[in-house]
Formats: sequence, C-alpha cells, structure tokens
Amino acid sequence: MRMTRRVLLQSLCAGAIVTPILKLRLANAAQRPVPFALICDASASGSAGRKAQLALDTLGGRNIPSGLLLPAMSFGGEDSHEDIHGAAAALGRTYGGLVELVAFLPGIEAERPYFQMRWASEAQDRLARLLPEDHGVRHAITLACGQLADELSLAGVRAGGFRSALLMPQKDQPTEFAQTGNGVMQISGGVRLTSLSALEGARGAILEAIARDDVVVLYLSINDLAQFADDQISSLSSSLADFLSAQADAGRINMILPSEFFFRSDDFARYVALFIDLQDASPPDTQAVSELLSDLAKTAVPFSYSGANGPAISDAGVRPQSLQCQALESDLGAPAWQELRARVARILAIENHDNASIQTCAVSHQDKPPFEDMRTVGINVLASIAGDRDGFAGLDRNGLLRIPATYTVDASRLGDGAEAAQEIAKRIGDQRDALVTVRTTASADSGTRMQIAGMLAELAKHPGNVAVDVEQLGQGVIAQDGIFELLGRSDALVSLAVGTHQDIDASERAALLQDAELAWQYFARMSDKNTGLAPASAQLSGKTVVPYTMVTMWDVASQILATGCARAVGLIEDAEFSQRTARILKHLPVTTIGGLRLPQASISTRGGGGFDNNFSASDVGRLLAALKYLGREPGFEKEIDELVDRWDLKDTISDGRLHDVDDGVQKEYFNSNYTHYATRGFALWGMEAQSPYDARSMADLDGRMRFLEQVADIGPIGTEPHALEGVELGHSEPSRMIADVLFTAQLDAYRTSGTLVCVSEGSIDRDPWFVYEGFQLGDEENPWTAKTVLDRREDDTPSFRNSVMMVNTKAAFLWQAIRPHPYSARLLSHVRKSARIPGLGFASGIYSATGKPTAGYSDLNTNGMILEAVAFMLNGHKPLV
Repeated sequence: MRMTRRVLLQSLCAGAIVTPILKLRLANAAQRPVPFALICDASASGSAGRKAQLALDTLGGRNIPSGLLLPAMSFGGEDSHEDIHGAAAALGRTYGGLVELVAFLPGIEAERPYFQMRWASEAQDRLARLLPEDHGVRHAITLACGQLADELSLAGVRAGGFRSALLMPQKDQPTEFAQTGNGVMQISGGVRLTSLSALEGARGAILEAIARDDVVVLYLSINDLAQFADDQISSLSSSLADFLSAQADAGRINMILPSEFFFRSDDFARYVALFIDLQDASPPDTQAVSELLSDLAKTAVPFSYSGANGPAISDAGVRPQSLQCQALESDLGAPAWQELRARVARILAIENHDNASIQTCAVSHQDKPPFEDMRTVGINVLASIAGDRDGFAGLDRNGLLRIPATYTVDASRLGDGAEAAQEIAKRIGDQRDALVTVRTTASADSGTRMQIAGMLAELAKHPGNVAVDVEQLGQGVIAQDGIFELLGRSDALVSLAVGTHQDIDASERAALLQDAELAWQYFARMSDKNTGLAPASAQLSGKTVVPYTMVTMWDVASQILATGCARAVGLIEDAEFSQRTARILKHLPVTTIGGLRLPQASISTRGGGGFDNNFSASDVGRLLAALKYLGREPGFEKEIDELVDRWDLKDTISDGRLHDVDDGVQKEYFNSNYTHYATRGFALWGMEAQSPYDARSMADLDGRMRFLEQVADIGPIGTEPHALEGVELGHSEPSRMIADVLFTAQLDAYRTSGTLVCVSEGSIDRDPWFVYEGFQLGDEENPWTAKTVLDRREDDTPSFRNSVMMVNTKAAFLWQAIRPHPYSARLLSHVRKSARIPGLGFASGIYSATGKPTAGYSDLNTNGMILEAVAFMLNGHKPLV
C-alpha cells in the first residue's frame, strides 16, 4: 500500500508543531517544514564507541534528534560486543527520546518473506542480549538495509517488531516512502554525508534536497571518528548542529526520529491481542464458560481464550468475536494434542466435508513447551503466558510466531475497567504490538465480568490500538510466503503418516499385474527385432502404428529398467530378459563428441545410428543407474563394465560439475532440477559430481527453507525426476522433500478446484509433441507451468498452458508407489479408467481441459515407468537400483 504524500506530510508536520522537545519555530505559517531525519552511521565504528558517543552527546545537547545505526547483524552470524553498544546504552539513558537505535541488517532486502521474518526476529533477540540490562529500550523499531529490487517489500520484518525500514542509497537520491500491506514504512533514498569533516562540501546537496524533496534522510558516517581528537569531534558536531538548527529555525525542516515517519502518520496502528486465561480446574463448567464468554462478546471486541488444561471448550452460544486457542503443554499424548491431530487429519483429507480450517494459534503456560512439534498440528502462532518478558519474540527456528505476554493482570484486581485500561496502556507502551492476558475463572461473579468487559472496551478505544485475538495478531504480522506455508502443510501430512506403505490386497495386486501386462505390450509390440530398441512414442492410426524412431539415453534407461521389471513381476522369463537386454547393449553408441568417446544424445531405434553428435549428462546419468541395475545380473557384469569404460565420462566432469557437449563444446550442466538425479547416477560408478542441492543444512527449518528457495530459483519441479528417484534409487533427502511439497501442492490444488493435478514431463499427441509440466515454488499467481524445448512465443501463453495441462499417466503410478494416499489412489483410478489403449499400452496422459486422453498416443517412458512403479509396489517397495 502506497501512502499519499499529503497524508504523511501533513501528519508529520502537524505532529512536530506540538512536540515540545524539538522546539520548532516556523518562519512562515504558510510554509510547511520538510520532515528531516538524521542517521548517524556507526555500523563500522568498531571500538570507537566512546568517540561516537561524544559526537551524539554534542548533537543531543543541542536537541538534535538522531538515529544511531549499529554494527551490522548478519543472519545466523556471530555478534561482536563492540563499544558502540555501551555507548548506545549511555546515550539512551542521557537523552531518552532524542536518540533512536537503528538495527543494521544489510542483505535482508534481498530475502524472501520467511527469512526476513527470521532475520528480523533473531536481530531483536540478539540486540536485547547485546545492550546492557539497565538500557531502557532493548529493542529497535527501525532497521536499515540496502535498496529494494522492484516489486519486493520488507513486509516480513514486522514479525520481528520493526515498523520502519530505511533503504540506504549508494549515492544521493530523492527520498521516497511506501507502506507495506501489514504496516511497515519503507523510506528509500536520502543524502549521504561521508564524514563530519565533509559538511562544508555537502551543504549544497543537503539544501538542494530540502528544497526539492517532500522528506529528507541524511546519512552521516561517523565510522572515521578514531582519526579525530575529542575537541575536533566536538567542534565538527557543533558545526553540524548549528547548520541543522539554522534550517529548523528558518522553518525549512522539522527534525524527527526515523520511526516517526510511521508513528506520526495517519495510518499508524498497532495490534493489541487480548487473551482470557481461564484458571478453572479441568474440565471446567461448560455452562459457566459459555456465560462468561457471551458476556465478554457483547463488547464486540475480539479476544482469545483457553482453559489451563484439557481439550477444547465448546463455543456453543458464543459470538464470533471470541476465538479459542488450544492450551498445549509438554505431554504430546494429552487430549489437546490428540484433538488437534485429528482435526488436521480431517482438514488435510482429500475432501474436507465440514469445511473447517486449521487452528493456527495455541497458548502455553510453560517456559519451554515442545516448540518443534507444534507446526505438525497446524500451529504457527504461540502465545506464551509464562510471563517471561525477556523470552524470544518473533518467528523462531521452528516456524512459530512466539508472542510473550506483554502484561498480565488478575481480573480480581482490575477495579474500574477504564482505569485498568489506562494502567495497562502505560505498561504496554504505544508503539509495539502487544499481548494482554487477563487471568480469571469461568465462575467469576457478574461484577468481575463487567470489569473485564469494560477494560476490553476501553483498551480497544485507545488511539492507535487495534484490538485483535491471538490468531488475528499472527495473521497481521506474519508476511505471506507461499513456500513456507506449503512446507507447513507438507510437514503436517508427513506427520500424519501420509505416504506410509501398506500391504497390497489380492484384488489390487491383480489390478497392478493387469496394468503391467498392458504397459509391457508397448515393448512387446514396438521393439525393433535387430536393435531391441522401442520407439520414443507411437501413434495408433486405424490398425497400424506410426512410431517415432528416435530415442534418447533417458529412453534407453527406461527400456532397460522396464525389461527387468517385466521379469520381476512374472511377465517374461529369464531367457527373454537376457535376449532383449543383450540386443539393447549391443547397440548403445560410442562415438567421438568434442574430442571424447561418449554416447550420443539420441539414436535411431532401427539401426542404432546417431541423430546428432551431442552428449546429455542428464540422460546419461539415468542410463548409468540402469546399467548399474543390469550389471548386477549374472553374466552381465563384465560386459557392462567394459561398456562404461569405453566412454570418457570422467572427462565430462570439470571443476566438480557435470557438462553437456553441444556442437563440440562442453557446457556446464548444473542449474537444473534434474542435475541432482544425474549426479547420483554418475556416483554409482565412482564419478562424483556436485549437486546444485546443498543437503548439508537441511536438518532444521531454516535449512529446509533455504533449500526450497534454492529449488525455486532453479525452476519448476515435477514428478520426474523427484518421485522417480524414490522408485529407482531410493530417496535422497532433497528428492524426498521436493516430492513431499509437490504432492502437497497437487492435493491443495485438487481440494481447491476439484480438478485432478498430476504434473510431469511427457509426450503429447500434437505440436510441440513434448511438454515439461511442473510446479513453480513461490509463484502465487501461476504456479502450474508447461514448458517446451522450443523458443516460441505461442508456447508461452496461458491458453497454451491450459490446452496441454494433463494428468500425467506415469506420474499417477509413481505417486501411488511412493506416496500412497486417497489422492494418489484417485489419480491411479482416473488413468486406469481413461488412459488404456488396448494392445499398445497406456496413453501419455489425460488432458485436464477435456478429460480425454492423448488419442491413441503412447510412449516408451510412460509404459516403462508404469512397469517400474508396479514392480516397486509388488516387491516390497524396494528401490530398483
């Protein structure tokens, strides 16, 4: 949300006139002064804290307000206990409202919302530990960072308690301001003063900005003060104070603290969450609870409540202003935990018949409840009623927004509601979001109830307060991050044991064997008698079949594995298996490509000759996995080893990364969501290459989020290769997580739209003949993608995407194999019903727009991976390789 200049400027200027500490004198009542903020940059001052204190002492003594920019705080980094923090504490004690601490978080502007929330929250926690305990304010309202890229915002920092953000320019720029949807003021631009000693040369630029801009921020570097003697610092600071005071006296500027850009705007508001903590023994008197909550609800002020123990209290007869937050403690087997698990299971089922939503808030009366388990039952906001005001506040490493009680009052001591509200307002301040807890019992007398109701009503009327319940507070300050939210739902599904393999009954076993028999028809009918190779795809036209006689090394891998799986489920005997695979091996190519002996990217099924003279690391990575599978068969080991030794595959790994060869030139193959799978294939043969996925830091939520952001930056994800990896090689941690979030995204899409979604790469029965369908993590508007290898404008349109999106047949089988779930079963039922092509195999997919399959059109990979999935399910869910 962008504020109008009029709203901000009028409120800032009007506010300044009634602020006695600034003592502004307007030379002309018709001339409005320009709001002017001075930021003293001590971010690199190191041990020169005393000298920085001397400079700000001089300014403070002249009633010049300033923001003090503290040393940089990196996310997850170590803090140095520099002198500047002690100086900041001393200045705060001496000048109070004239010096504002500004946290410096360089780089946060480039982060997605989750890491903005985490970084801002960690910074506040570390700042509280760095500042001495006798410092009155041990948190910051304002942060500073670099300039934002287009269309990005700092909405995430509010979760850490920041309300203003200074976007520091690299060079002088006009100052502009904007407000995020959740109430963070962003101030960009300003004038840079490189040193106190540089004032004389910068006066013109400062005066020009005052005359030109609606607001001005002056960034003064005091990082060089170590080179000046104390008397020089005092003299230079006095010169700056003289200059600024002269501008204020002339009515040109109105000096403010950086946080006042927001606090004096008409849009200023902060949340005050109201929580009624029922102290009754469990179970409470349900009727008494209902009467109490009904009386409080008459105020029309939102509030939350919970009992100290036990499962949920009935909301019967209570108005919607109240929201129960479940009380959760350490016993994970307690009724409250069981109830939440059951609720999540109902909500995340394939169909949510009661249209319920996940309860997102909980309360705890303990200092250290099981934080790490709460997100698995849908909780992302935790109100801590333990009373530890110095405890962590903000988004923690478990993805919980932790809200410590700002003030707790006993209802029996409230007295007059209006007076109580005034006292509470003093205690909680008027800047930060707050949680006010009222302890009472359901059996409280009518007088106490009236006092509580009066207090709620009066507190809600206080200027700037927005009364909310605990869940609303979370919704207001947590910035939307699609990846974070999707991962939360995925984790909940996993915690409910979704995807656990179960025994297959006799009827399903028979159905799977029928599926395998039909899929094998493709290879039995279409394989060339000489090369043993089946075509990449085939179109049924009347009684004839038109094949596409080119195959890639990926396709060859599918046929090798399909042949082995056909034998594994009893469709062919050992002799036929050996004959078929021997013919394929005989026609695997080796030729000179870019000066190396390598298999060509694509070959003819009729003679084995190459269609091109390129090399694909991705396809060969999967071929190597298939050859390792085949090499374990008696009689094949030596032949396979000799075949692989003929290729100069090690020489395609340069600087630790895989490389393709295109037109004789090696090109790095790294930034792809297929690369990780390929590196595993190479590793089976002792050829180690770097994966784009860094799995070392995936142990905690921060690491998992960083990983998924990395995946999102690479591009869309699909069933292949991530679910396929689970069937063929067994899941690595990266592929498991990607498969989990993709499955959850598909389930979400179905539950929202009623349309089955199952994306992967695959052949289609019309131009452009092959499409990579996928899901783009983090894209909230158009997450479902359809890409082609052709660089054509007409293939990059919503109409094209809608026309080719399909339920991918092989993907449906793969999901049933690795993530058995009612949704997987529904996908499988859909393709079984509509994708069968008698005598040929399975259609590549079923178009979502029409519900019709690729007409008479089947392909090698579809049928091959169906055979793999069936063998995986019927043989104990063991990976093939």
